[in-house]
Amino acid sequence: MKNYLHMYHDVIDDEKCDELIDKFESDKENHEVQNNGAGATLTQISLLHSPDTIWKDDAMFVINAIMGKVEEYKKDFNIQPYQWPENFGIEPPKIKRYMPDTDDEFPNHVDVLDYETARRFLVGFLYLDDNSKGQTVFDNQDGASFDCKRGSLVLFPPMWPWIHRGEKPVLKPKYLIGTYLHYV
Repeated sequence: MKNYLHMYHDVIDDEKCDELIDKFESDKENHEVQNNGAGATLTQISLLHSPDTIWKDDAMFVINAIMGKVEEYKKDFNIQPYQWPENFGIEPPKIKRYMPDTDDEFPNHVDVLDYETARRFLVGFLYLDDNSKGQTVFDNQDGASFDCKRGSLVLFPPMWPWIHRGEKPVLKPKYLIGTYLHYV
């Protein structure tokens, strides 16, 4: 553990990961392509995109799993009550898919860039499948990187010292769920 970057393993089981991937692939009408700059893209679904979404129970399951690890993260980094907001929210989780041999990747970026995103204070990436490529890389954090490990969650701050990128998968699609804790 260094620089507030940490991966937690076995956050959700293989069966749930497969269920979420299959559901994503079958819910094509809610797929949206996100432009990540410089021609890079990914396909995603916001799990809480509408009040009658089929994803409501899954979103709550994912949020509860992530929040359990957030409590562990606070202990692991000895975060004191005066360092953590008493009240905070979580952005609706999004399942993201990066396809191999395409423009699907996410070049170097940070997740706080303007007034709207300045509410964010912690990033969570929950990987849904193992992938030999497609790592999340932090070049300015001594080259730290995290492999796509099924059921694992990476937590880290979203500001400018944590420039990161999502590398291209090579042999098969990369699936993850991303969300942010934010100030309310």
